[in-house]
Amino acid sequence: SKSAFKNALLLGDAAGQVKATTGGGIVMLLTAAKHASNCVKLSFKQNDFSKRFIKKHYEKPCLRTIGKELKLHYAIRLILERLTNKDFEVFFKIIKENKIEHIITLYGDMDFPKDLIFKLLKNPLVLTFLIKFTLKNPNIFIKLLKLLTK
Repeated sequence: SKSAFKNALLLGDAAGQVKATTGGGIVMLLTAAKHASNCVKLSFKQNDFSKRFIKKHYEKPCLRTIGKELKLHYAIRLILERLTNKDFEVFFKIIKENKIEHIITLYGDMDFPKDLIFKLLKNPLVLTFLIKFTLKNPNIFIKLLKLLTK
């Protein structure tokens, strides 16, 4: 996303720093605001308000931090949009019958779901479910690969 311009930077909704899973973004905004604050201080200190400077000191740090999280939220959304009612039933049955709720309770975080995802992927039944899902939906696999390797 382009959030750096000469004499200006965008953050929050204006910069597309919104979670695709919930439409929220307060935590992402606060993280971006910290990077923006540092960039503005540096810009005044060095009297450099160029697009290149703002990109280096604001946009790139944002992409390294919240950019990865926003990509993960988008990947989750791509998967959720393609799950059928039957897929949801099977997935929740796996969670219920294998006592996976405690993992969700311990590691579930609606802003930073990475830890939970990795914990769930360690479960063979969850992994098998996702493999079957991607085999039924090869286009999603290609989209996810493109998204996560950018």
